[in-house]
Amino acid sequence: MRLISVTDKKTALEFLQVAVVIYKNEPNWIRPLDKDINDVFCKEKNKAFRFGEAARWILKDEKGNLIGRIAAFTNKKYKNKILKQTSCSLIDQHVCEATWSRFFFEHRVCRTTCL
Repeated sequence: MRLISVTDKKTALEFLQVAVVIYKNEPNWIRPLDKDINDVFCKEKNKAFRFGEAARWILKDEKGNLIGRIAAFTNKKYKNKILKQTSCSLIDQHVCEATWSRFFFEHRVCRTTCL
């Protein structure tokens, strides 16, 4: 499993595509507009960037298939000076738990949600 930072257009598109892969067999899932997801990570459109930062990662298996994504947000305005909040979407619950353990350790995340 590879954890890849979203740093360019290609990985940004893959970040959007992860949800399509994960929820492809879910009949009640309605895909959010790509614009709405991208706006969350746009400094000009998301006011949260005045006090913090955001980062995104995609996960791929050994064959290069998309298997998950993680987004992390920090907000320096909170009393503890840095609040990190993350969320992820992963295909497999075991992969989710293993990824969170690794991610939590590497980035010292204090609030996590697995979707």
